[in-house]
Amino acid sequence: MINIGLLGFGTVGSGVYELITNYKALKNHTDEEVVISKILIKDLSKKRNSKVPKELFTDNFREVVNNPQIDIIIEAISGFNPAYTFLVESLERGKHVVTANKAVVAKHLKSLLALAEKNHKGFFFEASVGGGIPIIKPLKHHSAFNEMKEVKGILNGTSNFILTQMNDNDLTFEGALTLAQQLGYAETDPSDDIKGYDVRRKLAILSSIAFKKQVSEEMITCRGIDYVTSFDMSIFKTMDCTVKLLGKAINSNNRVSASVEPVLMKNDSSLSKIKNACNLISVTGNIVGELQFVGEGAGKNPTANAIICDVIDILGETYKHDNLLSKRLDSTVTIQHVASKYYVRLSPYNYNYKGTLVKALEEKSWIKKVLSYDKDIVLFTEKLSLIELEENIQHLKFMYKSSCYVRLEEDIEIKA
Repeated sequence: MINIGLLGFGTVGSGVYELITNYKALKNHTDEEVVISKILIKDLSKKRNSKVPKELFTDNFREVVNNPQIDIIIEAISGFNPAYTFLVESLERGKHVVTANKAVVAKHLKSLLALAEKNHKGFFFEASVGGGIPIIKPLKHHSAFNEMKEVKGILNGTSNFILTQMNDNDLTFEGALTLAQQLGYAETDPSDDIKGYDVRRKLAILSSIAFKKQVSEEMITCRGIDYVTSFDMSIFKTMDCTVKLLGKAINSNNRVSASVEPVLMKNDSSLSKIKNACNLISVTGNIVGELQFVGEGAGKNPTANAIICDVIDILGETYKHDNLLSKRLDSTVTIQHVASKYYVRLSPYNYNYKGTLVKALEEKSWIKKVLSYDKDIVLFTEKLSLIELEENIQHLKFMYKSSCYVRLEEDIEIKA
């Protein structure tokens, strides 16, 4: 019998339990019976609408990690702590580990891989990126013999749902966010999604695997979508364009450029056609070319499915031949900043002085075009780095109350 300790019994944890117990998802992958023998939860007194035997629940991690019968630990706890501590101790105790925790993996991938290798155990994290989209395993395989040049994609279903609703149904940002919360796509505190932090963690994981470099969150410039307004959307529509929150990392001449930011792209692009909570992940190698992976980026069943696939790999002992080893992740990474053109919207404090502001902007060498509207000013810039753009906009801070800037894809031409 193969015993599993399940940490967490929320949306994902309960999904894992159902797949293993009710659907017998692992029955065809081993001659032994696979059971969940302990489930760690926070509050034993909490009422649960569940047919799970009460004796499986515990609020004591020691009952899980110290159980010599438990072979595999599945971690489905949100947040960094205590999940990180649990993962480290599980590996030290000689357990195989499967996790969906992007916050932990993004920050400690190299050290957790090293710990798993030291103890000859598997450490798998397919569910940490893309929900049910199989991306980690294919990326490991292709990066073994390809020089991976680029990783990019729509990596957050919540932000994509919000932008889709704003674009297709003319909702305000606040209205689209409220709808996302009502439908369960967004948390009560949506900061990680709308400010881009969730995408940054996923991009750090994907970039590290693809480029064989330890790319940390701190290396990735990050801006979210919380300042995109209905007015901005109306301008984008006149350009026959769509805005998406895009994570993108490029590996060129042993230098990495990585960013998470809103990007304006033509409506006929493959990324523009990804709607609502769907994700699209694109990877490009020198041999394989571009590969695209599309699917639900989150949710109970897709994420639980990814975890089960990792358990199957443990049962098949593929970890013994895994090409993603800690010693192959280069800790010395050189970051470069790529120049791009930007759309910028400025909303002046005093509309009576808007003409003066427009005139001043027209004299700036970094601005290609200035357009004046009823209450707002729209700029299109020459190519410059995000750092240079933010410095230039900061110099004008005393003249406007709010702003929005969105990177333009290379194929969008703005005539002066």
